[in-house]
Amino acid sequence: ERPMKLTIPEAELPNAELLGKRRLEKFAAKVQQQLESSDLDQYRALLSQIQPVAEGEELDMETLAAALLKMAQGERSLIVPPDAPMRPKREFRDRDDRFERRGDRNDRGPRGDRPERGGEDRPRRERRDAGEMELYRIEVGRDDGVEVRHIVGAIANEGDISSRYIGNIKLFGSHS
Repeated sequence: ERPMKLTIPEAELPNAELLGKRRLEKFAAKVQQQLESSDLDQYRALLSQIQPVAEGEELDMETLAAALLKMAQGERSLIVPPDAPMRPKREFRDRDDRFERRGDRNDRGPRGDRPERGGEDRPRRERRDAGEMELYRIEVGRDDGVEVRHIVGAIANEGDISSRYIGNIKLFGSHS
């Protein structure tokens, strides 16, 4: 807000019901697209071959379709678990009664010695090769209060990709 000199309105996050509804709509649209554009005769033949038999009885097609639907949903479940109850929003400087509970600094026991860390850094973890990467430049950097995790989160969310497919991000003052 400060660099842009604009007030960004606070937005409500979608709840579990809305997320589930949207995912189901997108999935149903994909199914409809397949129904309209694909030759399904080959798959009907496969379906008759893989229809499982439960203790000598044929399984009804609705149950089989439900199992296939569960398999086809991918990483994002079509059934979103309900939201955890939201805590009431607190004001910025609202510290409850923590100050009163804490007591005076002199009321506490002595501070123990901290263990020596030893100046050695652990070796950097090897990156898995995710293939050839493209280089992009964005016009926000450290001066804008941005951190690498913010950039990774924005790219992953907006691009709908896993963060493991995002390479190293170099953060400079005015750009990244």
